[in-house]
Amino acid sequence: MAETESTGAVRPVGRNPQWEKAQVRRVLHTSAFRRLPVRRHEVSGAGKTRTVTLFTVKPTSFSDEVKGAITSALSEALGKEVELVLMPEALAQAKTIRRTPLKVRHVLSLVRGKPVDKALAILEFTPNFAAKDVYKVVKSAAANAQDGWGADPEELVIHECFADQAVRMKRYRPGPMGRARPIQKLLSHITVIVRQAGR
Repeated sequence: MAETESTGAVRPVGRNPQWEKAQVRRVLHTSAFRRLPVRRHEVSGAGKTRTVTLFTVKPTSFSDEVKGAITSALSEALGKEVELVLMPEALAQAKTIRRTPLKVRHVLSLVRGKPVDKALAILEFTPNFAAKDVYKVVKSAAANAQDGWGADPEELVIHECFADQAVRMKRYRPGPMGRARPIQKLLSHITVIVRQAGR
């Protein structure tokens, strides 16, 4: 069973996380809020209230007037009381790095969940070629946080870090009897997300 709202959206009866996330995405993509620096969002809660967490690199862009407008729009879309929470976080990426994802993941496991200053010290003295690339991405994420909301690098912690596979470089190597044997060189995308410690 479904209930039709005045906005034209069909609200399912009961808790439906996918529908709620879709409604939040629809509200944030309207012309009034499209330019806000929201990287992603989460919806939690039960009963008559919902907590919508917005992850942003510039929390200072959200004035009290903007927060009130977003809260009222989300309450109307979800049909619930909405509590808006801003979570500052900064992201840095390095694309198509000439390292295999497996080798990069070994280095990322050394710094996952650690403070940024301690992670940089670990990476600086790690005897691994991928450590240099990860060091640059962590430093860039800390700089983004400092530029975004004036965060001190000593207060930041690495919340998430992962390496995805990028495109494969296809090359050929000489084989027997004049043949050519294909080889594939794997590349990586490195992503690091930092937040304030204790959040």
